[in-house]
Amino acid sequence: MTDLSGFTCLPGLINTHVHFDGNPEDSVDYSIYARRTADETLQLVLDNASTTLLTGFTTVRHVGAWFPDAVYQARSLIEQSKALGPRIQTAGPYLTIPGGGGDLTFPEIPPDQIPTESQQGIASTPSEFAERAEAAILAGADFLKVIASGAVFSIGTDPGAPR
Repeated sequence: MTDLSGFTCLPGLINTHVHFDGNPEDSVDYSIYARRTADETLQLVLDNASTTLLTGFTTVRHVGAWFPDAVYQARSLIEQSKALGPRIQTAGPYLTIPGGGGDLTFPEIPPDQIPTESQQGIASTPSEFAERAEAAILAGADFLKVIASGAVFSIGTDPGAPR
């Protein structure tokens, strides 16, 4: 069992955060996340982090990510003064049930072609959730974001009834 007593649980309505691994126009075609390379994603994160700092935000919460490894890598580069960006508090990957929101699923992209990084937080059982939560914390997550709704990005299932 993962001891989360040292963490703060925030209500889902508190939602003040940035997404470094995407652009606003990506909401038109979410499959872009599955087509970008790891290098392209890292560069996007670094570009967005620099813009965020230059806008005046010195600390940000990056809550959940389809590519948490890129955010961790960017955070490390910023902390080493090798890249320009704000202090980043990150939740790492979303923790989610299959088809629950943190995992990418698209009708036009076969599941085996979806980047592994975007599937890090998927779990079906309490023990899998505990394992994924522990892995996220060990990887550097400052806090966790759990999505349990099957209505988000659920392809091939009834909304609210994920696998």
